[in-house]
Amino acid sequence: MKKRTRYTVPTLTLEFLIQGSKVFEDALSAGTTTWPTIKNCLKKLDKVNPKAAKEAASWISENEPEKPSGKGRTAPKSGETRTYSVQQLNKAGGRFIRLPVDLLSSTKGDTVIVEYHDKKIVIRAGEKLNEEAEESQEETAAGSLLDGFDEKPAARTMRRKRKTA
Repeated sequence: MKKRTRYTVPTLTLEFLIQGSKVFEDALSAGTTTWPTIKNCLKKLDKVNPKAAKEAASWISENEPEKPSGKGRTAPKSGETRTYSVQQLNKAGGRFIRLPVDLLSSTKGDTVIVEYHDKKIVIRAGEKLNEEAEESQEETAAGSLLDGFDEKPAARTMRRKRKTA
């Protein structure tokens, strides 16, 4: 059985200075290095040889695979079917699922319409909340709380007790 050898950052840096970006391609295809090692090699190259570091940075930007944003699974696409685990917080609590609603193009505060049928739940986007109506509701609520108070509250003075030694 052949022992698997891995490139370290100093070795990969030296090999890059000798062979160029071909060493990255060969090492990745052979599985003897990882993307974090290549990025650390770029940092080392920047200290040793800035011109070579620019070449390495351009190769990395062209060839590095895109990372999915955020944690967990990617957002579902239209027409895609997925299975979700049913969760329950405690024995007395009800069962639920956590379901992404990005496809409904909803934002925080929007409503979602949920229809319950036998062995079927249909979820669709509801009406977007009217921001002007929401603001006027907030203003009337704030106005009712402030009724009977002066616009400028009376100034209060607080006296500190002096410590006597």
